[in-house]
Amino acid sequence: MKYLVFDTGSIISFAMNNLLFSLKDLKTRFGGEFIITEAVHQELVEHPMQTKRFKFEALQVLKVIKEGTITVYKNEQLGPLTQDLLSKANASCLAHHHPMQIVSLGEIEALAATIILKGEALVVDERTTRLLVEDPAALALHMSKKLHTTVKLDQAALGSFRSQTKDVKIIRSTELALIAYEKGLLDPFLGDYPRSTLIEAFLWGLKLNGCAISEEEILRLIATETALPTGKSTS
Repeated sequence: MKYLVFDTGSIISFAMNNLLFSLKDLKTRFGGEFIITEAVHQELVEHPMQTKRFKFEALQVLKVIKEGTITVYKNEQLGPLTQDLLSKANASCLAHHHPMQIVSLGEIEALAATIILKGEALVVDERTTRLLVEDPAALALHMSKKLHTTVKLDQAALGSFRSQTKDVKIIRSTELALIAYEKGLLDPFLGDYPRSTLIEAFLWGLKLNGCAISEEEILRLIATETALPTGKSTS
């Protein structure tokens, strides 16, 4: 069985941009299961249902879960592995010689689930988790600039963390949305505008709702996608 594991932010990005409908077709094309963990379920549904601002988005996500498009994953190995990864991740970056809390429970539990399931990829929009797995030096540099202080890496904690996550592939909601676009799932929104307008619209929508994608990357993707013959895919 193939698995694609989602962090909280990626599902929120889809919900806030009215893209949740595309997940059913994307799952069918993927030929496997779309997974969230219990901590992510709490962040997506249970906590927002106690608010006024995000209750409707929570109901939309709950509908997708009840329809079976997304499955809530439970495993007795998940708790211990999550706590182990969480402690190492939050010990990996140091500011003024003190560890920094840089990741949350939901992100790391999703990462742990990806490891246990040997998932095809983890879908996460936040820059921190992605860079911690893929390029910790770039993360330290980014945080140093953001916090206006020197951020150093604890090589012992980082080395152990990366040895456990070395096989994890990370993608963002933008990659999934581009697949939906390439498969024609977003064509009903096109209207009389050029295709570049549609791509620009959903990429900027995802960026402004938390997906870590730069303006330069958006422009490059627009140019690449509009240069493709209709129906062709870069995926």
